[in-house]
Amino acid sequence: MKKPLIYFTMIVGIIAIIGACKNSEDDSSTTSATCAGISVEEVTTCTDTPSGSITGIDNSTMSGVYDPYLAISSQFTGLDNQTGCVTNAGLLSILGGPTGTASVITNTAVTSSSSMAARHKYYSDTSCSTEIASISFGYTDVTLADNVTGLSTSVDGDTYPSTATQVTYKKSCFIAKGSTAAGVTYISNLFGGALKMDVGTEYKCQNSGSTKYNLMKVWDTSATSVGTDSIWYFDDSSTAYPTDWTEDASTFLQLSDL
Repeated sequence: MKKPLIYFTMIVGIIAIIGACKNSEDDSSTTSATCAGISVEEVTTCTDTPSGSITGIDNSTMSGVYDPYLAISSQFTGLDNQTGCVTNAGLLSILGGPTGTASVITNTAVTSSSSMAARHKYYSDTSCSTEIASISFGYTDVTLADNVTGLSTSVDGDTYPSTATQVTYKKSCFIAKGSTAAGVTYISNLFGGALKMDVGTEYKCQNSGSTKYNLMKVWDTSATSVGTDSIWYFDDSSTAYPTDWTEDASTFLQLSDL
């Protein structure tokens, strides 16, 4: 199973944003529009709020919020199965965050019938209540292609379904907010210091870009007793649909609380 720490991470998205910003700054014909001090347009439609559902992924429905750590929560303390709040010291040291971070939430939300958002939020308390900073990446144009069968059911010691659906989506936008001075500094530093943000102000900026190609499976478990109502399996590529599950495939579980 792909380590949840590296899927939908900020670093990948931020590198792409920085590259786009530098390219636009070097191109004299590019619009002068800016968002949070960088050369991309401000947008109004970007959201990371759970809403709607994506239907038809291997004849099932995906909705709500899916967490990368729920599947491994039995191996760690400091993981809240209801909210996804991470307080485990080892995981926090890997996830990082602004000075004073005591807990983190990182997950993926379905935001409409054709969009999702990868969300990363940092808190100063151990109950994920007092936010220091947050950054989310929006993905739109979720498009379903063919259903595939005959996939490997055992990969690197993990079990996966034998069927899935080919799905694409595109980068669309990002939402950034620093609720404290430390939060502003942290978010700006992730962008190489390029962002110009005010404390308490939320910025919604364009991040249009490349297409991701996925194998996806959503397993509706509402009639069973496995601790979640839905399991989301996926394996992605930047160039073409994967032809089978690989060791980089991931398993996210739906949070029952959100």
